[in-house]
Amino acid sequence: IMLQEQIDQMVEDLDRQLHREGLNLDDYLNLNHKTKDDLRNEFTSSAQKRLEWGLVLGEISRVENITVSDSDVDDEIQTRLLSFGAQASLMQSLMKSPEMRRSIRSTLLTEKTLDLLVMIARGDVLDETSSPLEKQTKTRKKSSGKVKTSSRNIEIE
Repeated sequence: IMLQEQIDQMVEDLDRQLHREGLNLDDYLNLNHKTKDDLRNEFTSSAQKRLEWGLVLGEISRVENITVSDSDVDDEIQTRLLSFGAQASLMQSLMKSPEMRRSIRSTLLTEKTLDLLVMIARGDVLDETSSPLEKQTKTRKKSSGKVKTSSRNIEIE
């Protein structure tokens, strides 16, 4: 079910992108001699990878207690509204919808989690406030030169 939902999202994203360019999904499919099923099949591998990454990042954010506050979401909405200039008031209700807030919260959570992973990979200072993953990574890196996760070895030079 999750895979199908991810593929649906990818098809919707493509459709929105095409509309911004003055096309629609049906025209795109006709021009490329494809059916909707062909497109969905092409998206399957990418959707699977997105889901896997999403699950991994979700687990890291859970273990590391990474959160996104309502004020973080509000700040991001305000930043995005600035790009709309005079039409910002028209976009405000869309941006504040529960669905959009969830999407923004998810994006910010992913960004925060990736920022933590980058800090760990760079070997930024380890102190008593470091996250559990960072402490574990530092210890493992010192002992073997590799960071070992539960099922993969990731080399960090």
